[in-house]
Order: sequence, then C-alpha cells, then structure tokens
Amino acid sequence: MAPADPDTENTDDERDENVRTGSRDEAEPVPPGAPLARRGLYSEETAMDDSGTRLPVKEGSIVFRQPDVYLLGLDNLPDIIRLRPAAHTTRHILVRFLFDLNDLPAGHRFTWVSFHVWLDLPSARALILEPGRREVGADTDESGTPIPLITTWGQNSADFRWEFHARPGHPLRLGSATVDATLELPAETTILQGIMDGEATVAKPRLVDVETVDAKPTEFVPFRIVLPVSE
Repeated sequence: MAPADPDTENTDDERDENVRTGSRDEAEPVPPGAPLARRGLYSEETAMDDSGTRLPVKEGSIVFRQPDVYLLGLDNLPDIIRLRPAAHTTRHILVRFLFDLNDLPAGHRFTWVSFHVWLDLPSARALILEPGRREVGADTDESGTPIPLITTWGQNSADFRWEFHARPGHPLRLGSATVDATLELPAETTILQGIMDGEATVAKPRLVDVETVDAKPTEFVPFRIVLPVSE
C-alpha cells in the first residue's frame, strides 16, 4: 500500500485550512458555500515512506464549506415548536451545512459517514435536524441511485450530528452533501460560531476479502456566521 505523502498532503490541508477561515475577526464575511478547509481522513493504519518512516494512511478527504443561514419567523415553525412559550422570547434560524466527500481509490468505498457540529453557544438548541431518518421504503431516488439511511443525534442540544449509512450491497455515494439544522438561540445572538468535524468508515479490498477501517481528520474546522438582523 502506498504511504501518504506528508509534504504534499499536509501542505494541501494546511493551505486549504486557511483558504477562507483565516482570522475569526476578519471584517469580510465568508460567502455561503465557500470552501473553508479540506481535511484528510486518516486511519490508524501506517505505511512506510521512501525514508523508512511510518506514516498514517490517508484514506480520503472531506471539504468543509461555509454554512448558509436563513432567518425563521414564528410562521415558519411547526406548531409543536411555535406554541412553546420560549418561542416568543428567542430567535430561530435554519443553518444549512455543506460538505464534500472526495473520491476514493478504485475498489474502495465509504460504508458510513458522520458529520458533527459543536456550537460555541451552550444555550443554543438544535430543534430540528434534517434530513432525519429515512425509512427503508424510500431506498432509491428518481434515478434509481440508492439513498443512504440517515440518523441524527443531539436534538435539543448545541452538539449534534448526522450519520449516513450505506444500504446493504451498495456503496455510500454522497459527493456534495447538505444537512439542515433549525436552531433556537437567545434573542440577542448576533454571531454564531462553532466547529465542524467528520468521520468515515472505508471498505478496502484485500487479497481474499474486504477490510473496513475508520478514518478521521486530525483537526476540527471552525466556522463563524454573522447573523442577519431580524425584521
């Protein structure tokens, strides 16, 4: 197995880390959907480079993008949320998180992917996480491509995630993915920031079998959003 090239891969990750994020105090806002960072997904396996040094194996990579935000009024909320007393003393937004999974080497495939968000505002709450769990009945899209099973975790907290599971017998093809979180924030909130992370399980062919390995980035990716003023 070819080892990861530390000079090339680390340089790419470090360069991409600063493509958009830079200082969190930058005056110029980052456009929604702009790439914030590319992070390699490294497993616990190691391989030897030309100098004899053993290095972690890079299984793939994930591109984290600047989230987009939409203001929500009470009329945009489901009754079960809108009728809560707290709904009238807080503000609500929908945050769309975007990420890309880069292609794997031939014969390799994703079987599970997790996208995780931690908000720096402990009093924030994720009221709705979409897409939520998709039932087995809706197993393909209009083109016949298998739709992954999706589960969500962390509702009603500031720490939440989405998990994408491959359907039996099919690879997990996400490419460019989007997930939405309806958040409830203190009324005075004008800045939303936090960190994003990803993790994956990759199936790799061996001589007589297929092995799965867990892979993750070595660093989180920070994000910062200046919230529009409520009308």
